[in-house]
Amino acid sequence: MITQNIQLTGLTCEACVKMVQKRLRRLPQVQDVVVTVSGQAMIVADQEFTPDAIRQALADTPYQLA
Repeated sequence: MITQNIQLTGLTCEACVKMVQKRLRRLPQVQDVVVTVSGQAMIVADQEFTPDAIRQALADTPYQLA
């Protein structure tokens, strides 16, 4: 397992957190995702994801990599 920590912008509430978690969980081989309103996110998966893969998962949302 690989734990990848990222910082996001645009989160302002718990609904934002749930949307980001839902989107990031769609990435292949993800085991767990933890997101905070402050924009800190932890992805636990069988592989590490490129910034482009994360951006694609969050496409069409107001949330972005910091």
